[in-house]
Amino acid sequence: MPNIAHEFLIETQQQAVWLLLTDFEKFGPQLPHVVNVRYLDDKRDTSKWIVKGSLGPVTKTFSVVMKITKKSESGFLAFEGEGDGIRLAGTASAESVSDHQTKIAVNLNIDASGGIVGSIVNHVMERQLPQDIKDSEAKIRELLTKQNS
Repeated sequence: MPNIAHEFLIETQQQAVWLLLTDFEKFGPQLPHVVNVRYLDDKRDTSKWIVKGSLGPVTKTFSVVMKITKKSESGFLAFEGEGDGIRLAGTASAESVSDHQTKIAVNLNIDASGGIVGSIVNHVMERQLPQDIKDSEAKIRELLTKQNS
């Protein structure tokens, strides 16, 4: 089961970071392979994520329903999701370090089931996740910089 833990500091107030992290329709597309996110309920606790992945010349689109399992206004979020043979769970937090600096921490566990195909997908994700997280960090920095300009 691939998992990743990543932390980084950003020169932005915690409230602005938290607003982005908890708005999945804005935050989701900042992640590699995420094509679209839309909420399925008025409370914005359940959302449908469309993710496109490639394995060599084969491209597959996955649909994953995400559910927020814990949300704290102090800056902590736990979630889980399932769909199309993929299960995931994780946390995200935005901790104020100073008035204008926030530490973002993300933990994500992904499991693709389904025999040999699931094993191959898990292997590819283990190799690809570290770069995907770095790419996401760059996109999040860019988006928050634009919002603060």
